[in-house]
Amino acid sequence: MKKLFWIIIIVLVIFLILGFLYSQGVINVKWQPLAMILAAFAAPFTFISNFLKGKSVRTDKILKQQKDSMDNLNNRKAKFDVYMKAKDTRIQNLEAEIIKLKDDISNTELQIKEKKQEVNQMTDINDLQNAFMEGYTDES
Repeated sequence: MKKLFWIIIIVLVIFLILGFLYSQGVINVKWQPLAMILAAFAAPFTFISNFLKGKSVRTDKILKQQKDSMDNLNNRKAKFDVYMKAKDTRIQNLEAEIIKLKDDISNTELQIKEKKQEVNQMTDINDLQNAFMEGYTDES
């Protein structure tokens, strides 16, 4: 009975050592039943190793999702920044165009006032007829 106990302990220790070596990737087994047995003995070593390193499937999944989310957010932010820069440039161009058009309106209003004064100062009928003909030919 005592011999059987020691044989079982020795076989378990051998399988635990083989499981440890399998978990570290030292042993590569092609025969599937033996690979399953070694994987079963390697599971505690893998679990303890991941626990000590702070790794787990759930943690890795959460970290991957967080990284993907941050990458997505950064991509959208970069696209938004490009869009906002283009929009700001367009606004500045339109504001410059508005200023130019306001200047053109002011110049036109000034020219109208000057022409009115010039017409009002005309007393000779020939000057009035010439000014009318000049204005009429300019528009057509």
